[in-house]
Amino acid sequence: MKSKFILCLSTEILLEYEEIFFEKWGAEVTENLLARIIRASNIELSSPYFDFKLCIDEDDNKFINAYLSYNADYRVSNDSDIVRLKK
Repeated sequence: MKSKFILCLSTEILLEYEEIFFEKWGAEVTENLLARIIRASNIELSSPYFDFKLCIDEDDNKFINAYLSYNADYRVSNDSDIVRLKK
């Protein structure tokens, strides 16, 4: 059986990616990367309606909000504030 992973993103997450890509690679690369992300077949975009405020660093809440709103099976992060949260 072939598994398929869906990457769940919110508008807030995409805006953060845009900021980071722009700082590292400039406008043209950022535009191309975001266009590829948005058009990918395994991407789901949403705007969570709730802010669960579970992270010490408020900027990390966008990732937890998306995780909980999508009822996702996994969260992938190397951020200690996010990793410390358990299901």
